[in-house]
Amino acid sequence: MLRLPNLLQNIMRVTTLLSCSCLFLHMADLSAKQELPLIGVDGAGNVIAVWAVTAIEDDISSIQVARQPSGGTWSAPMTLSAPGANSICPKLAICSAGVCCAAWIVKDPVLGIRSLYAAILTPGSTWGAATMLSTTDETVSDFSLEVCPMGNVVMTWNSASITDNGASIKSIIAPLGSSWGAPTVLMKLR
Repeated sequence: MLRLPNLLQNIMRVTTLLSCSCLFLHMADLSAKQELPLIGVDGAGNVIAVWAVTAIEDDISSIQVARQPSGGTWSAPMTLSAPGANSICPKLAICSAGVCCAAWIVKDPVLGIRSLYAAILTPGSTWGAATMLSTTDETVSDFSLEVCPMGNVVMTWNSASITDNGASIKSIIAPLGSSWGAPTVLMKLR
């Protein structure tokens, strides 16, 4: 049996999910292909959505976000990725306190190198600038991210060196209110 607070939380989640679907119907753009959005909800009921949009005319993707404050209306979509960068595979993490991180891959169309980027949103502020987290001598094959309850952002990724064919698992942390630290090699794979 669900306790009343749990039942109310579940009803809020379903209501939030339903309101999210309305957002994407209103944002339909016939000049672009849009991927299914990812959403996150903080402890106060604020919702963040992130998705990739591909312009049909040049087949270049960008990463966009929108916010809906608890009980409010959706913001206009905002582009996080750099103009002209082929930004793909967005992921999103948010903690109950409202710290949110959006991360994505930028794929070089000529060399095929995949770089990892992220932007952080802290409560009461605007999105921080997109930051390249991987190095210029590696390509990223997959990544994960998490925002811990204290607001620290942690990311890990699979890295392949483009200079020596080495592979590793790397990690990086952005403590609440601070910039990203230096990447750390957690394990060398070869």
